[in-house]
Amino acid sequence: AFKESVPARAGKEKTAIIIDDDLRNKLKDFTYSFSSLGKIMACPFLFYHQYILRMEPPSFMDDNEKINMQMGSFVHTFLQQLSTVKKDRFDNWEKLFDELWESNENAAVRDIEGINIYMLNAKIILQEIYADEKESGEHLIFADNVVACEEKFKGIIAGCYKITGRSDRLARIDGQTEIIDFKYSKKQDKYKLSGKTTVRGLFKEKGVLHPAAQLIIYQHFNKGVQGARFYFLNEPSKDREIKLPAEESAEAEELLLAIKERLDAIIGGKALLPEHDCQECEYCRCKALCGREDYYKTARGNF
Repeated sequence: AFKESVPARAGKEKTAIIIDDDLRNKLKDFTYSFSSLGKIMACPFLFYHQYILRMEPPSFMDDNEKINMQMGSFVHTFLQQLSTVKKDRFDNWEKLFDELWESNENAAVRDIEGINIYMLNAKIILQEIYADEKESGEHLIFADNVVACEEKFKGIIAGCYKITGRSDRLARIDGQTEIIDFKYSKKQDKYKLSGKTTVRGLFKEKGVLHPAAQLIIYQHFNKGVQGARFYFLNEPSKDREIKLPAEESAEAEELLLAIKERLDAIIGGKALLPEHDCQECEYCRCKALCGREDYYKTARGNF
């Protein structure tokens, strides 16, 4: 059995991935995304298994998160189509939604067991957004404002490490070009900016990359962009956005330098160690490997 195949660990010594010259060179030459940056900053051990070994969790560990992720990807595709090649269908968007859902390209997603309830929920969410925009007269999602969708960028972090990413939407908003990053979730506290410290300050103090760092990095590497915001598609209230303050984007170069210095420290070290109490732990699929003591006590580890 899976549980029995995991050896008991004596004491509290952490499992370590030794950094030899080959691994060090891979880490130096790796092209980071914001997601992989977050992983290596939070838990280098998890980053190694997910991005270097490309380890996939056993199929029995998959759950509703996977279905929600697939549904989120479909909604992203729908919004891209609606805002670019199908701009004449804002007032008939539900028919376009159905056409894309029933298309041959979407067959694999459509056939996932249990996904229909997620599809119906997505349509309800979009109906609410459409109604709110029509009522207020302020159109952001169902709007002919798109400069580009899925715009890819490549950059160098403080002259050293490669990074790449894709912006969900570049849009003209109030006379300037802004990045809209869609989150297929409710507005969560972790995305909010306290104002007590900046994203860079938080990172320097605690080594944690705030989610807003994504907006800072994306805006920095998309030249000519003057703003950025998150848009939470699943937020039940009408307050679905979090905008990046100008003072945050002004610290982009200092943040990137701090990230570079942290990568230098990780890659220059002797080993990649697990962090047993980090922001990645809640949904981590590698707990059986890192030796976290409460692995089999959690609801997610009930095998």
